Amino acid sequence: MSALARALSIINRHRIYGEIGLELSLEQLHMVQLCQHGESLAVHAYASVPYGTDLPGLLADHGLFAKLVKKALKQGRFNGRRVVAAMPASQTQVMPVSYQSAGSGGDDAAIARLMQERIGDGIAEFVIDYMPVQTLYEGREKLALVAICREETAVNFLELLRRSGLNIGALEIGPIAMNCGREKSYLTLLSDNRLLADDEVEFGEEAVLEGVCSALEVTRDMAEDLVCRINLDPATEESDPESARNADSLTQIIKPRLARLVQEIQRGLMFAQSESRGARTNQIYLLGSIARWPGTAQLLASLVDTPVTTVPSPLALFPPVGAAPSSEPAPELAVATGLALRKFIGNG
Repeated sequence: MSALARALSIINRHRIYGEIGLELSLEQLHMVQLCQHGESLAVHAYASVPYGTDLPGLLADHGLFAKLVKKALKQGRFNGRRVVAAMPASQTQVMPVSYQSAGSGGDDAAIARLMQERIGDGIAEFVIDYMPVQTLYEGREKLALVAICREETAVNFLELLRRSGLNIGALEIGPIAMNCGREKSYLTLLSDNRLLADDEVEFGEEAVLEGVCSALEVTRDMAEDLVCRINLDPATEESDPESARNADSLTQIIKPRLARLVQEIQRGLMFAQSESRGARTNQIYLLGSIARWPGTAQLLASLVDTPVTTVPSPLALFPPVGAAPSSEPAPELAVATGLALRKFIGNG
């Protein structure tokens, strides 16, 4: 063994590898693995692999899913096969529930009684978990976010992971920030590190692109090229008159298409204020497809009168030490990175 090989062997023996955080977004499989060496936490590997189909089709095809996982593992050169996976958002439902924990059994029993009333005799067919949300007023009912998923769906997902050669360390249901996908978006509300809501909205990238196609009489590919190339920031002053006209025209087309999203954001802000004694929301984080369009965050901020910024790359917080891909990590890796942190924050 060469001196370099011996040195690397010694380093690896003192390195603690975390579980692989695995998330299925609307379009890509995201995987992230962190490692600890001494007091430092670093990125060992990460990968993002597009499906080549829609998510329901992927979940229904064990062979295709196994190939996708194999490709991601090879791309990232991960250590081990143990994962912490998030249930696909489309397969779970998260709802705010107010309750009183008076009586025997505490919060668990109170939540169980409420869900029994809502679901009825079929409650045995569901997996139910909840996260208490502390209220700020004495004597008020408690609030919790309850996540429900059909037991069969959860078991099928776990089996899909197992048959792909993965070992499951934990299955999580987590918030996904303000994520704008092709057909739907997801809004997560946080206040003082408390999770207030996690809602699905009937709004997506396709609705905006359809509006651009119709107004300008262009193909979808041409519409997508325009929104990815032209800056929508209202405060940007274009030096070229033609560029300024193009940006203004595109902005006027897109604004009405954002109305549904703006309405849901404003509704969420009002709910957040009611739960935090009127404290004003000071930041909205945006990720997903429309977050990649130049100036979208600034345009949305002008419509909701609240600062909006795109989610920064989560891996930028950690130095890379492994054989990670050379491409710049995307903000969409935020959920997978959060799952990968599980071992290092006292839950592993």
